[in-house]
Order: sequence, then structure tokens, then C-alpha cells
Amino acid sequence: LGMAKTLKVGQNYAGIVLSSEAQTVISREDLETVRVHGVGGVNCSWNQLDKVPSRKLGRARLHRILPYMVAANPVNYGRPFKMNTAEAMAASL
Repeated sequence: LGMAKTLKVGQNYAGIVLSSEAQTVISREDLETVRVHGVGGVNCSWNQLDKVPSRKLGRARLHRILPYMVAANPVNYGRPFKMNTAEAMAASL
């Protein structure tokens, strides 16, 4: 469908980046940025997240964290903030 693409670390990206290290919660104020540029997430294991250089993922001012949510995936079911990438992306929309 052409709605998703793979980006390399350090590649320019003008959309919202979902990050567990962000200080700003995603909100309606981000809607136009998401419509124009999209939303991105890191697809890796929670155990490997500390190896991801988040400062090199898009623009730091566009990093967002999700509000309090509980995971529904089989690995982290019932755990707050432990969603997989698909759940996080869907929740951001």
C-alpha cells in the first residue's frame, strides 16, 4: 500500500517519532505533522532499545511518548507502556 517505509538511523525524517525517552506526550497538536509527514517508531525488542541511538532518529523536538496505555500483545500483556511497534503506531493515530 505504500503507507510504510524503512528509514536508516540518521536519515532525515520530518514526522513524529515515537520514543519511550521523549518528554512530550503525543496529542492533537501533532495531527498536522502526522498527516503531512507521518509517524515513525523503532521496531526492535525492548531488551535492545538501549542500543538504539534515539538522538539520531528524526528531529528531537518531534519525539513523542504515548500517554498511559497497557499492552495487549502476548509478550507484554497487561504491562503499562510495553506495547509493540504495531500497537504504538495504531495508538498514535
